[in-house]
Amino acid sequence: MQSATSFNFKLINMKNKNILIFITAMFVNIINAQIEKGNWMVGGSGSYKTSTTFSKITNTDATLTFLRLEPTIGYFFVDNFASGLNTSFYYNPIKDDYNLGYGFGPFIKYYFRKSDKVINIFAQSSYLYFVDNNQNTLGGRRDFKNNSLSFKAGPVIFFNDSVALELAIEYLRTTLNKTLTVTDIGLNIGFQIHLKK
Repeated sequence: MQSATSFNFKLINMKNKNILIFITAMFVNIINAQIEKGNWMVGGSGSYKTSTTFSKITNTDATLTFLRLEPTIGYFFVDNFASGLNTSFYYNPIKDDYNLGYGFGPFIKYYFRKSDKVINIFAQSSYLYFVDNNQNTLGGRRDFKNNSLSFKAGPVIFFNDSVALELAIEYLRTTLNKTLTVTDIGLNIGFQIHLKK
């Protein structure tokens, strides 16, 4: 004869399995069609870095900090492929002054896996034209017009029908005032909100 405890345990297990199946089906259904033709995408990414450099002129170490935020808006012209506008704002404090910058430009983004995948892989390329405002403590100010090209790629995780987390390695090449070119490789983290048509 089967005990009441054993019977109740089996019922609980069946309920848990049914709930798990239901949640899985809902989740798969929710993430489907996020990167299909006709959908919009808004969001952005950011990066932060700090480094120490030695100056031969002053014979001292200097710590450089760089904070960059990049809001974006894009449209899926075909499945898995989006293009849109990329904007950028950054802050770079230096010992006796600081740089504030802002810019805009186009981007293209491609997702390599089908739209029903929770974890996808993306690649993005973008161009930015930006103005760099250099302000020092003596009240002097200089404006520089710069441009940059970037390429980043990595995994993207879709949490639900609207939010995705991106983790990417980014290569950035910046030309400063047509005289100096700087290249950089770093980690980029972003969030995207996908709006269904």
